[in-house]
Amino acid sequence: MHRPLSSLLLVAPLVLPAQTPRTVVFLGDSLTAGLGLARKDSFPALLEARIRSAGLGWRVVNAGVSGDTSAGARARLDWVFRDRPDLLFLCIGSNDGLRGLPVKELEANLRAILARAKQEGCRVVLAGAMLPENYGSQYREAFRAV
Repeated sequence: MHRPLSSLLLVAPLVLPAQTPRTVVFLGDSLTAGLGLARKDSFPALLEARIRSAGLGWRVVNAGVSGDTSAGARARLDWVFRDRPDLLFLCIGSNDGLRGLPVKELEANLRAILARAKQEGCRVVLAGAMLPENYGSQYREAFRAV
């Protein structure tokens, strides 16, 4: 079976040797939280099941909040980093775009989150999103560029 390169990139940081159990935090919105799904069917829970079946020994924290924006995620960073995660899967910004919020604010919030992760010594996997065509080419292009 062939696996997409993106799935290999996601799991690659998880196979690093660990002396103690490591923690990965999924910071995002409803897509991360699994809105409308059983808790076990959210993508962090599905990935956790794969991690456990592979015997990798990582603790998975689903920090997805339905409706959250990059500003909301930024405001929760003290909570996110209280347990000193080793890896941050950052999947935020869709609601910023869908609400038509200024792209410069999204970029500033993402940069602040990434800077905090670096300060904490935490690796980051950054996921992106695309907007529907009805948001106009200028806004969509600015959003995509972030």
